[in-house]
Amino acid sequence: MRHPSRASNVFSNTFAALSPWGRVVVILLFSITAVMILSVSAALAQSSNALMLTSMQEPHNAEGKEDEISSAEPPAPIAAPVLATEIEIDIAGPVARTAVRQLFVNQADAWLEGTYVFPLPETAAVDTLRMLVGDRVIEGVVKEKEQARKTFEAARKQGKRASLVTQERPNIFTTHVTNIAPLSTIAVEIGFQETLRWENGHYELRFPTVVGPRYIPGQNPVIGVGGSGVGANTDQVPDAERITPPLHVPSTDAPVNPPANPVVFDVTLDMGVALGGIESPSHAIEVTELNDGRTRVRIQGGTVPADRDFVLHFAPQAGLKTAVNLFKETDQAGQTYLLALVQPPDPETVRASAQARDVVFIVDTSGSMDGLSIKGARAALLKALDGLRPMDRFNIVRFSESASSLFDQVQAATPEALSRARAYTQDLEADGGTEILSALKLALDGRYQSSRVRQVVLLTDGSVGNEAQIIAYIRRMRGDARIFTIGIGSAPNTFLMNKAARMGRGTFTYISTPDEAESKIAALYQKLEAPVLSDLRAQFPVQARAEAWPKTMADLYAGEPLVLSARVQSLDGVVTFGGMRGARDWQMDADLSDARPAKGIAKLWARRKIEELMERTYVGVDAGEVRLDVLDVALAHQLVSKYTSLIAVDATPARTGDETLHQTALPTNLPHGWTLKGLFGAVAKTTPGELLRREQDVMRAGSTQGVALLRAKGATMAELQLMLGAFSIIAGLGVLVLARRRFGRGTAT
Repeated sequence: MRHPSRASNVFSNTFAALSPWGRVVVILLFSITAVMILSVSAALAQSSNALMLTSMQEPHNAEGKEDEISSAEPPAPIAAPVLATEIEIDIAGPVARTAVRQLFVNQADAWLEGTYVFPLPETAAVDTLRMLVGDRVIEGVVKEKEQARKTFEAARKQGKRASLVTQERPNIFTTHVTNIAPLSTIAVEIGFQETLRWENGHYELRFPTVVGPRYIPGQNPVIGVGGSGVGANTDQVPDAERITPPLHVPSTDAPVNPPANPVVFDVTLDMGVALGGIESPSHAIEVTELNDGRTRVRIQGGTVPADRDFVLHFAPQAGLKTAVNLFKETDQAGQTYLLALVQPPDPETVRASAQARDVVFIVDTSGSMDGLSIKGARAALLKALDGLRPMDRFNIVRFSESASSLFDQVQAATPEALSRARAYTQDLEADGGTEILSALKLALDGRYQSSRVRQVVLLTDGSVGNEAQIIAYIRRMRGDARIFTIGIGSAPNTFLMNKAARMGRGTFTYISTPDEAESKIAALYQKLEAPVLSDLRAQFPVQARAEAWPKTMADLYAGEPLVLSARVQSLDGVVTFGGMRGARDWQMDADLSDARPAKGIAKLWARRKIEELMERTYVGVDAGEVRLDVLDVALAHQLVSKYTSLIAVDATPARTGDETLHQTALPTNLPHGWTLKGLFGAVAKTTPGELLRREQDVMRAGSTQGVALLRAKGATMAELQLMLGAFSIIAGLGVLVLARRRFGRGTAT
């Protein structure tokens, strides 16, 4: 039991000793003090917010000065550049090479700098930047992040056109373009490659087009990393300003204010064999067979708003023809790189011996899930409940700003328990913040039986900013549980979903609409039964001197291949892949000389090595050590990473020193299926129409200040913290005054 403090005893005894009139006087003094402190706090908060919004124009120069940039209100509204994006994807075998062309159009009669926060696939190996100014092409180079930032700021100050591409998360990037002349255009082309995902008999291309609003947890505001976003940096997300772009809210009258950021996709497939089927669950597409044997895919109508993932499924008619597919590339330095795709064996014999399991379903009911997402989550959860067997036990944990469970502990999957769970699921509504950690702490509580398979199924859009905390917690607390993630909605945070599943030794499933729930959950249950292969290994011949990534291979589930990258010194000999198939050992040999030539394998190897080096931070390896290791790989292979950026500078100055440069942040769309009602709180206490008008005014003015009216539900409020701080000060002053009076009296007597 905790004992009351001496201060509280002094306060209570002294207050009790006062006369009634004395108590009234003390209360009045406290009230006056409270009003004064809160008034000062409000003024400080207002000036602090104004300062923060002014300083959010990023990147800042090294001295923290903004001499050449307008910090005062312009005489007339200055609109941000208009953005249009063209995405060209060339697919050959399992590798996709992508060019993302971002067109920044300055429609104002003023010099502009534009900042655009955008997504890329989380496995993208970004290696190319070209800036197009008129007929001239300026090639970018990869530099250490701080060096690239200083180069960009020097170019800005000198009036030179420049572009800078930085990585905020593996799936979130920022493009800065400075010194865009009045009524002119600058194009930026970003190049990368990735390995396509093979699952359930087809390849999947997934390209995100919008960074959805992120929930930013944390109680204490910090200076953190400056940026142009509308979120406030916190102790849990110190770079929130860099991952929360302003939001464009379209009008119901589309011609007046249509969705922002139009995007065009042009995909070319060159698989070397006939394709058995091409489909997109996200967009209506047009498929054209070209004369050279390739296949071209475009979206019907050409242009679509950047408000959801573009998803494309396709497969060779015979699928992956062999159990092992090897691809090779030799770079200019003579180094040879290998990519291996290994098909697992038939899972049927494993499924027959499946054990009883304890399954905890975690479902996201935060505000961002309102609309199509919560409908998809309910449909998926209901279908998952149908798949439970009498031998299984289960529970449901829901979370928004806090977490709670249906049962105190896992319950047998009896008809009564399932009936109660279905009713509970049907009543789920979306509202509030996204405290994923609170749900994981409830689900990974250590209560389990070693004789049962323990599984956690997480259904969420993953729209949070504290991914590193969540992944590290899963890595530390997973125990013997396996974590399966289900990305819900049109624009899930696939970096978090994939990494959480990898750290939890499970797998990731994506459900974009409620209609997909039945088929996707059926496929997931094949994986829940048991891994097809565990304890995986790859044994290369000694002469290969192979450096292979990943070092520790995740378990394989039904429909998924093993993907391994290696740098080798020789392609002579045989590589042996092995693992456990249930209780039996399994292995397969492949001749290295059978590897087929392919492009981009070296970059993919380097990207995978960087990913694994970064994972060391989850287990406590010093961040400085990780940084040095990542820099070595990223600079040698010219890749963008957390510590490296791409920079392109036009050597010819364009803006003179007496011309003002206005910094602007480009807005992003609300993801398809999301609702303003679910996403934003009532802080502004205005009608949706008024919120819309204010947002439109902000976008026309090219400013982010008004966007602060729209705060994601559950976000930390500075005003609340100021009030709590004020009351703490009042209480302390009261204790001090009364204590002094009491001790003074005691001394006098």
